[in-house]
Amino acid sequence: MATVRADGAPVTLACWYLYEGNGRILLSSAPNARRVEHLRHNPRVALTILGEDWYTHLSLLGHVVDQRPDPGLRDLDRLSQHYLEIPYPEREPALTTIVELDGYHTYGSGFGA
Repeated sequence: MATVRADGAPVTLACWYLYEGNGRILLSSAPNARRVEHLRHNPRVALTILGEDWYTHLSLLGHVVDQRPDPGLRDLDRLSQHYLEIPYPEREPALTTIVELDGYHTYGSGFGA
């Protein structure tokens, strides 16, 4: 995931995501995470999803359309169930971010367009 700092510098980090349908991606973070601050200054996001190897990927471009508290960790648990098959073990406050897709591009043969 890539965000843009207030000074214009790009920042990247690995993250969990879920495609929600209708061109929307669900993300989760701690409410005080730096990326939350970055997204408040600039709501643009880029995500890269690797395929079977480094030469196959899907790159998504989008913008934040919603950020909301996740007091029961419902959204975070959905992500954790998807990746770990268990509820998220750390029961700290979480913030849900919804990204609406603006575009994408693919490289390699692993992702159909």
